[in-house]
Amino acid sequence: MKKITPQYIAGFFDGEGCISANEWGAIFIIVVNTDERVIRAIRDYFNFGRVKRESPKQENHRTRYIWQVSSWQAYEVLEKIKPYLIIKKEQAEIAMRLQEMQRENHTSAYKPLTSFEIQQRKALIEELKHWKRKFELQLKFSFESIEKLPQLELF
Repeated sequence: MKKITPQYIAGFFDGEGCISANEWGAIFIIVVNTDERVIRAIRDYFNFGRVKRESPKQENHRTRYIWQVSSWQAYEVLEKIKPYLIIKKEQAEIAMRLQEMQRENHTSAYKPLTSFEIQQRKALIEELKHWKRKFELQLKFSFESIEKLPQLELF
């Protein structure tokens, strides 16, 4: 496979990637595809992360390959591809803010989060979920619109 670029990875991630956060604000990203070569190429580009092989759950499905990273590695990936993202740019910005908040809390010895910090994290996590739902609804609407188009006869 040819050498890949951050632009290529961003385009691939816009279509095949996912950004999420847990209840504490730790961020996670995954990229999924049935072609192991592209998943390994992305992993090799960053030189970190885990590639997981997932067997098909149904007979007509294919094996999926999943590259996953979390925390500061996820931040590093997003930082590198964010200038080229289109669909997931807002999600990337929110996730990066969440990760930066992790740093701010852990700069010195462990200290409990203040109620304000907890509220900030919860708000960002909800905003991230909002962007994911918005994209899913747009995608659903697009497929429903396509299904309503008249069928073309090719021959």
